[in-house]
Order: sequence, then structure tokens, then C-alpha cells
Amino acid sequence: MNRDPTNTDDADRIVRVEWTDAGSPSEGVVEALSTATDSDPLDTEPLQHYVDTESLDALVEANRGDHVRVTFAYGDLGVVVESTGTVDVFSEPLTVE
Repeated sequence: MNRDPTNTDDADRIVRVEWTDAGSPSEGVVEALSTATDSDPLDTEPLQHYVDTESLDALVEANRGDHVRVTFAYGDLGVVVESTGTVDVFSEPLTVE
């Protein structure tokens, strides 16, 4: 069952990190994914295989005063990046129905 991306308080969240602490949204995603998968960031599949990292960073950083949410699947995981500064990783992909 896929999760609703509008509900980021689901119990299936594995980890939440502040991308503002990581430097950029894409760096926050890499940090969150390495924590969620208990692996070294250099050993994970490149994030660029799933999302255009330059576009992700530009979109999210340009809208920090607004509430923008980007969701995508990373393998069997769901990722939510918010312009408010958080990255959540869920145990399953998120879908919009």
C-alpha cells in the first residue's frame, strides 16, 4: 500500500532530517537515505538516478518562505523534501491518487 504524500506524519516514517543542517536539500536527502538504509552515503545508489538534484535544490531553496513539498520514490522508499527544511524517508513510496 502506498502512502499519501500529504500526510507526512505517517507512522511509516523511518527518519527525518533537517536539510538546512546538511547544506542543501539534496545533501539532506543523501543524509536521510544513508541513515534510513544504515549505509555509507558513498555506498548508496546515486540520488541523480531518481531525481534531478540541481532542480530539486533550486525549487526547494527558492521557495523557503512558502510551503513546497517534493515527493519521489527512491527504490522501495518514499522521500518527501519540504521547503520548510525537512527531509522524511518512509518505508514505502508515496503516491498521489
